[in-house]
Amino acid sequence: MALGRNAKREQTENVAGYDSTDAVAAYAEWAAEDGLHESEERVLARYFRPSAGRVLDVGCGAGRTTAVLDRRGFDVTGVDVSAAMVREARRQFPGIGVQRGDATDLAFRDESFQYVLFSYCGLDLVYPEAARREALREIRRVLAPGGVFAFSTHNSWYNAVAAVDDWSHVRKFYLSNGNHRRLGERYKVDDTEWDMKVYVTNPVRQRRQLRRMGFEPVAYVGKRPSPLNYLERRPYYVARKPDRG
Repeated sequence: MALGRNAKREQTENVAGYDSTDAVAAYAEWAAEDGLHESEERVLARYFRPSAGRVLDVGCGAGRTTAVLDRRGFDVTGVDVSAAMVREARRQFPGIGVQRGDATDLAFRDESFQYVLFSYCGLDLVYPEAARREALREIRRVLAPGGVFAFSTHNSWYNAVAAVDDWSHVRKFYLSNGNHRRLGERYKVDDTEWDMKVYVTNPVRQRRQLRRMGFEPVAYVGKRPSPLNYLERRPYYVARKPDRG
């Protein structure tokens, strides 16, 4: 299902910040130094196997996760909507396949990949919600039957923690940029991501969305192996495309 003209325009406006010099410099530094985050390590160790098939790293930015996947023996392709990010990824990691592409219109054949990764809440920057749904459809399309999709997303349940133990998050994310007036809206403005609109959900809603888009939720992965991970700020979800039949 193709996106309408208005949705395409809104989507383009939301990601324009990623072509900025500041954004590219920040992501280039993370790509050079960060490696994988703790939750990403857990996801890859348990659900991704280098010998099992190709990996599509959607929203790869300057190549932070793409480079790690390549070093660990995965047959990985990176794709990002920002031409500037793609240029930086190619500069830092010239031996890795990275190309410009839109998550809502992936330029790959059906069932081309066994794994899809969308790290660092990149899916939440796909705006508006119609585009987010289209990205999920495209990811499902390029996954092979039984294939695994892993991604992180902003968790609104973290607010319960922030109200007690992280007042800076409340101040920066809800008060200083006007998100206290958007409490009933799915998208908020994130001034740490160049004032782009970001999707904020919770584990119940996110699993429901995955099922509606034809995925089987497999796991919810946080930093802690305990129920407290349901209050973490940016958890990972692992989902599966059902086998045929």
